[in-house]
Amino acid sequence: MSSLRFIALILTAGLVTGWYLGVYRPSCRQSEDIDQQLQVAANQLQEYQTAIQQLPELLRAGSELEGTKRRQNAALFAKEDILKMFDQLTAEAANENMSIAEIAPPLSELLTLNAAPRHPGEPLYLNVTVRVMGDYAGFGRFVERVERLPYFRGVNIMSILGTADKSAPLVYSIGYKAMLRSGEGTV
Repeated sequence: MSSLRFIALILTAGLVTGWYLGVYRPSCRQSEDIDQQLQVAANQLQEYQTAIQQLPELLRAGSELEGTKRRQNAALFAKEDILKMFDQLTAEAANENMSIAEIAPPLSELLTLNAAPRHPGEPLYLNVTVRVMGDYAGFGRFVERVERLPYFRGVNIMSILGTADKSAPLVYSIGYKAMLRSGEGTV
């Protein structure tokens, strides 16, 4: 009987070891893997919930940045305004058989316009000097046309330069204040 008990004991130990190694241990590993996956999923879910909670604040901040960008862009003087003004001056001079010798906004003033903080709706002013060549009557008509342009805001200086011996053509100059931008739109 003792050998039968010994065989039963060995069989029982073998069955328990087989059950432990074949069923219980793989089941525990699978359970641990599932627990790890659940923990990772719970962490991701928490991150998503945090991101969703922060979304309105991020959208508001983005909207504020966009508003700031629009305000800053509105504060910059538009080079298109200046180029449009130069084209209009050239066309007005050509209409009066005058030729443009020089159009000179002061560089320091252009730099100041870019550097100075501006408020939307506040007009931007630039002093401009135009030198033209032609006859006296044409210069008078040219000045009248310039005074009717929408950006014209007043004459600062006017001059006529020439030589006593009339070897060089007369050069007429008009310096005036120009309004580049008013309100929401450009001039």
